[in-house]
Amino acid sequence: MSELRKILSLYFLLLLVSCQSVSDSSHISEEDVVKTLQENGIQLVEADIPHGNSFGTDLRNVTPGSYLLSEKPFFIYEFENEKDIEKGIREFAKKTETMELA
Repeated sequence: MSELRKILSLYFLLLLVSCQSVSDSSHISEEDVVKTLQENGIQLVEADIPHGNSFGTDLRNVTPGSYLLSEKPFFIYEFENEKDIEKGIREFAKKTETMELA
């Protein structure tokens, strides 16, 4: 699996895992995700990545946390509820549908 595909897989996993309803007692914050990754040896470096990056655009009016992972952009979104997660995933797919990710 290419490095880009690994990063994208991890990106989508975090998108789904870190975006639980805030009324849910099992809500996972961006900070929780970063801490857990770092505790497991994955070094994220907080970064100021320009908004021109297609993968870091706002989704459903949520600005992602911006990091570097192996010197590559890495974004963590934290949505209000499951409906916003689903809409955010659809919005992301629409924004990136013409990109070649090979």
